[in-house]
Amino acid sequence: MMLRKMIMIGVALAMSAMVMVAAAEAEAEIEEHTISGAVIDATTEEGISGATVTISETGATATTDEYGFYSVEGVEAGSYTLTAEADGYESAEASADLNDGNATVDFSLSPSS
Repeated sequence: MMLRKMIMIGVALAMSAMVMVAAAEAEAEIEEHTISGAVIDATTEEGISGATVTISETGATATTDEYGFYSVEGVEAGSYTLTAEADGYESAEASADLNDGNATVDFSLSPSS
């Protein structure tokens, strides 16, 4: 009886270890991508500093640098909707498809009336 319990415990531990290894391997296989681009003024075609780009599905955000460039790293493969916003401008939406790797998404914002 004692031997049977020890065998069952050993089997349970081995199965737990296999599940943990499989979960770690699956987590390691998740590819992360980058969405980057520029946010420009539609009138002057100059970069907009301090604009915010948001990925709707994840809530991840990035703020443009002094030249209007942004980058969001660590995004899993999939299709996403992005929104660009800046004070004094109309917001704009665009789509990004990360199933084939990284994506570049540029925005041209019109000054608000």
